[in-house]
Amino acid sequence: MNIYEKLMYGVMIIFALASNVSTGITSACIVISAIIMMIQYIKTKKLPLQINAFGGVLLLYGGLQCIIAALSVNPVASFGDVWATMYRFIPLFFGILYLKNKKQLLYILMAFSMSTLLNDVYGAYQYIVLSNNRPMAFNNTATFFASHLLMAIPMLYLICNVYRKSKAIRYYSFFLMIFSMLMLIASGTRGGWIAFVIMILFSLCMDAINRKKIIVVCIGMLIAMTGFNIATNGYLMNRIASISQMKDQSSIERVLMWESSIKIFEDYPVHGIGQDQFQYMYNTQYISPLAKERGDEDYHKGHGHPHNNFFKYLSEGGLIGIAAFIMLYGFFAYKFWMLYRKEKAMAKLSYGMIGLLIMIGIQAEGLTDTNLTQVPIMREFWFLMGLLFAAGKMELEERNQHEV
Repeated sequence: MNIYEKLMYGVMIIFALASNVSTGITSACIVISAIIMMIQYIKTKKLPLQINAFGGVLLLYGGLQCIIAALSVNPVASFGDVWATMYRFIPLFFGILYLKNKKQLLYILMAFSMSTLLNDVYGAYQYIVLSNNRPMAFNNTATFFASHLLMAIPMLYLICNVYRKSKAIRYYSFFLMIFSMLMLIASGTRGGWIAFVIMILFSLCMDAINRKKIIVVCIGMLIAMTGFNIATNGYLMNRIASISQMKDQSSIERVLMWESSIKIFEDYPVHGIGQDQFQYMYNTQYISPLAKERGDEDYHKGHGHPHNNFFKYLSEGGLIGIAAFIMLYGFFAYKFWMLYRKEKAMAKLSYGMIGLLIMIGIQAEGLTDTNLTQVPIMREFWFLMGLLFAAGKMELEERNQHEV
């Protein structure tokens, strides 16, 4: 490895360790990595070939976002949000450009698992010791805690299968995966539960080899949910029942926000109102008379997003925003699907499949909450996407060499 690769490997380890527990440390990692990349480019006068397709899609996405920002009701604020969003894509390139071998991958995955363990332990402390029915661990809300868990669980599933020859790693990652599932239950996040069920259904379809094991784990989860429900005097069942009950105030508010998002889109169909403008426009002009959760005289105290990724892009970006959203995530879904198809015939577990499961989980939860705009979630998501794609390509290359 050259000096840039060694430095970036160190950055990846630190980023993985901090991914679930510290936004400040991951921010420092991104700044340091950007400096390293720039110095490398200045010294070598070229960019690695792997950056072309991914970089091109992100540049197109950024260009479309700039068009929306230029036509925003508040261009200055919207351009600031565009910069903040594009900055969070940088971790995608950590793995794609700098992951070199399986030994590095193992240490990075172990660092990520330790970050997950710290997050889970703190969440369990809040739940058991502090009697918080909705623990949030190191996150701002229980919902964001659930988002981290939806990404951690597939990664731990990957570790248990890829490193199954090591009993210590296999048992450690398996029990941590179960622990994370229990904390997902404890978080009380209905959108996270629905997303997890969808992920399970997809994993049953995609991973035929481990289908029986997945079913056994699911049965264990149902038993655990029963235990949680008894321990909380029926609180868990009330949360589950509220999913289909429109009497629940949070569900009512979400539907009202979605209706307002459609009205905003009808008034601004092409380019929307601009990034980061939902809070102002919704609370001052488009809030329903039936809404009880409102900012009153200070719109900053009202809802800042419509609790749905699709409606956020629809209201703030119009047709251009939706096109950018579909293009970006559709591109990565396609890349992972193709990786999954290639790996399926060669390996017992696919990195492409894990990438798809994480995308499915985050997007499914995003139907009831705007999770992809949250700084720690977005950074971790793109870091894992780059890592999984690079690892999958590495695995395919190694297997092809062995066959030759």
